[in-house]
Amino acid sequence: MTIFADFHHTDLYHSLRMLFSHRLGWKIYRPVGFNWYKKGFWKYTDKWPTIKQYLNITNEYFYTGDYWSIFEVHNNATEKCLTFEQFKKKKIDLIIASVAQHEEPYNRLIKKYKPKAKLIRQQGNIHDTIDFDIVKNVLASCAPYNPPKDVSAVFYHQEFDLDVFKYQPSKLNNLISNFMNCLPASRDYYLWPVYKQELPDFDFRMYGILGEDGILATTEEIAQKMSDSTFIWHIKAGGDGFGHVIHNAFACGRPLITKISHYKDTLAEPLLEDGKTCIDIENKGFMQVIKQIRFFSQPKEHQKMCENVHNRFKRFIDFDHEFTYIQKFLKHLK
Repeated sequence: MTIFADFHHTDLYHSLRMLFSHRLGWKIYRPVGFNWYKKGFWKYTDKWPTIKQYLNITNEYFYTGDYWSIFEVHNNATEKCLTFEQFKKKKIDLIIASVAQHEEPYNRLIKKYKPKAKLIRQQGNIHDTIDFDIVKNVLASCAPYNPPKDVSAVFYHQEFDLDVFKYQPSKLNNLISNFMNCLPASRDYYLWPVYKQELPDFDFRMYGILGEDGILATTEEIAQKMSDSTFIWHIKAGGDGFGHVIHNAFACGRPLITKISHYKDTLAEPLLEDGKTCIDIENKGFMQVIKQIRFFSQPKEHQKMCENVHNRFKRFIDFDHEFTYIQKFLKHLK
């Protein structure tokens, strides 16, 4: 089986690669080359810098004679890519749209060039809009809901490498780390310096885009920095779609400092319990939160919380088990 999937989020695409390539042994390709945009089959944005970011064939690409490939440093993987012309020549079984902008063009793509292919909409966020007149197959990494009766849907967690994000015993180095991109531009950024000032004996590290401690290039680096931390700071207004930082942190067994209300009705909600797997900074006084951080930084309490976090992850996320449901879904595509 051969899969063609759009690309807009590195870890989401890697999860699709783990599903279709690693687990099923199928081939998965993504688009490259400006003809995808020029022919009207790539509509993620009309902004030229972003179009170049996703479609330009730079010197980093290697032509195999059949397709273009590029090494994806973040997940230590090689991606297979097809130009529009290469796509037309290749047998394609499934076409996956991971953004609403590609539902209509990919539907046209199938009708015009690949009439035997099936369209799947990968839904990463409960707030994503879906045109169910076009989409009849949904692979959803969001909180379950009831789709229309004529739509086939499976709900799952985006897979990531548990040999990379693995549990390690508690490390008490008073390190509080943020892995959310653009923290200084976020609504709740003002909290970061306030807590940093009140906790001078803690080391605050800010990774990611706009982060004062820089961008971590690989998942191995992220996983190690998470495991080296006492707490993961993750206060994101509006919450996440799937929530890679939260799920990665829980796989590593590291508790969060967060706002639980941001994750109501999301996949991450069952993971979060104040005083058990995280410290919720809402609905309590500032000094009460400070006391909680210091209390759960004590060796016995922190070890217990880390174990709670990892056990909660294992309770709600089982990639092997979810794979059986995805296989059934793939056998009955509409």
